[in-house]
Amino acid sequence: MTRTEKWDRRFLNLAKEISTWSKDPSTQVGAVIVDSDGIIIATGYNGFPRRLSDAPELYADREKKYKRVVHAELNAILHTAIDIPKFSTLYVTPIPPCTECTKAILTKEGIFRVVIGLGNGTWCAKWDAENKIAEEMMSEAGVHRTVYPLEDSCLLGSNVQPSEFEDIVGNRVTLGDVVCEAQERSTLSVSQWNTLVRDDSDYAEALIQMAVNDLHITPVEK
Repeated sequence: MTRTEKWDRRFLNLAKEISTWSKDPSTQVGAVIVDSDGIIIATGYNGFPRRLSDAPELYADREKKYKRVVHAELNAILHTAIDIPKFSTLYVTPIPPCTECTKAILTKEGIFRVVIGLGNGTWCAKWDAENKIAEEMMSEAGVHRTVYPLEDSCLLGSNVQPSEFEDIVGNRVTLGDVVCEAQERSTLSVSQWNTLVRDDSDYAEALIQMAVNDLHITPVEK
């Protein structure tokens, strides 16, 4: 392991800890901005603006939540009391920045590198197009993008078959999409879901099967 990778993983672990401060029961994301000397400039997690109520019922209402929530990356940028020094790095986990957060990252000229700790069980295929655009935007702006898999994350999927489904109009649905749907319906956070998978996989599989039934999808035969 190189010195860069060692420090990348340390700051990703910090971002993961900060993500637990989020009150969102569905997805918890953490971000850390660090300068070229390894000094932490700002941190952030996904949540509502300070002057708004963060009552649980508001997080339970997806439509209201998506309108009010500030993503972890943007929160970290907004919390910078000074201009971000050149050659700074933004760390985020467990999902990559969306296109809106990427705009904010590219607006801050000091951020030259984005390091992503990609958590198993937190990615849905429906985000692929958004992620590709965000990646292209960073590349065009000269921002380096590094992705690490989070080794201690857990995905229920390797022991669940099949890995692909089809809906009533023939659209393909991956197991990852189904797992995301099951996790969101359970109202468990990502970390709580991963704990459930480890400690009670039978119950987790039952929740996934319920999602399969509710989505009216059928297995794709290989």
